[in-house]
Amino acid sequence: AEAAVPSDLGDVRAAFESARSEESRSEAALDAGVRHQREHERALEELRLALARREVALELAQEEAAALPAGVTPLQLPERSARARLREVEAALEAIGPVNHRAARDHAERRERLQALEHDVGEAYAAATQLEATLERLDRETTAGLTEAIEALRLSFRRHVRDLFGEDAVGEIDVDAEGARPTGLRIRLTPAGKQTQSLGLLSVGERTMGALAFLFALMARERGGLPIAVLDEVDAPLDEANIRRFGAFLDRLARGGTQFVLITHQKATFEVADTLWGVTTEGGVSRLFSIRRNGRQEPLFETVAGA
Repeated sequence: AEAAVPSDLGDVRAAFESARSEESRSEAALDAGVRHQREHERALEELRLALARREVALELAQEEAAALPAGVTPLQLPERSARARLREVEAALEAIGPVNHRAARDHAERRERLQALEHDVGEAYAAATQLEATLERLDRETTAGLTEAIEALRLSFRRHVRDLFGEDAVGEIDVDAEGARPTGLRIRLTPAGKQTQSLGLLSVGERTMGALAFLFALMARERGGLPIAVLDEVDAPLDEANIRRFGAFLDRLARGGTQFVLITHQKATFEVADTLWGVTTEGGVSRLFSIRRNGRQEPLFETVAGA
């Protein structure tokens, strides 16, 4: 062993020191490699966490995109531009103010109310259209009936004027109209021997007889004729000749079925009456009596004056 031991250990020591130095460098390199591996593992773990977060964010974004109304398209913008646009939209939403969470329900209620009102309006328009059609039909029928009645009134008035004023008298009824609808009547009367047609230029008696002619012309279309008429002193302004015509006129109408009650002081009018009622006073006693055409006087009752 001693023989195997080199006599000079310097080279061996140098080789040993060199080996130890290499070992130290290798250990340092190994420690550095371990540290780099740990750093890479830590970076890899962070990347995995970031990827997981982005996957979750992507799923949430896809769910939100699916919940958006139809027609909304995604913005094809870079991330920086999209973030800037997002800040603008958030600022606009902040400026709007708090959100009314009942807006959707209120809108639904108002939309339902609007639909009900639109339905009512539609029914109202349909009813108005039907009513207008009915009014047009009634207007046509009324206008036709009124035109027919006015024509009959004209014929009857002309006949009554000739009965009261003579065959040469002219009586006419003018019609004021708007389109085909009559709106008023005007009477023109020309007695025999005169040229005037204005009622204001006629005498009181002529106007009275013209009014009688028009009055009984109105009644001529009644079913069965006028049943009864009460005339109070209508013959007062008439002269003898006109009273005779007036009496003949009443006699003709009476034969047609009309009963007349006449209040008069004209003796000529007494002649056309079948029965006269009067009041006499004798010795302070009022007596009501009647006289018929057969000449027989029939007292009805007596009263004491002042009783």
